[in-house]
Amino acid sequence: MKPKARKRIVAFRVTEDDYEKLRAASGEDGTRVSELAREGALRFANTPTPGKSVEGKLDKLDQKLDQVLEILQADEPPDPDL
Repeated sequence: MKPKARKRIVAFRVTEDDYEKLRAASGEDGTRVSELAREGALRFANTPTPGKSVEGKLDKLDQKLDQVLEILQADEPPDPDL
């Protein structure tokens, strides 16, 4: 299968120190700085952001607290699956 053509350009500026870090990280295997930057940017884009995962966990916690409050306010035995 033929890889998709890369038609878009993304450019950003870095300091000389940052460039040297990227160049050193690209290694001796011939990886270009641009390839390293592309892989890093795509990895970041494909990873769920911490804010969303924390928000999801807080929503679940809020739902569980609502269930606990309902149990405490009712005179029923608690659900063991809670």
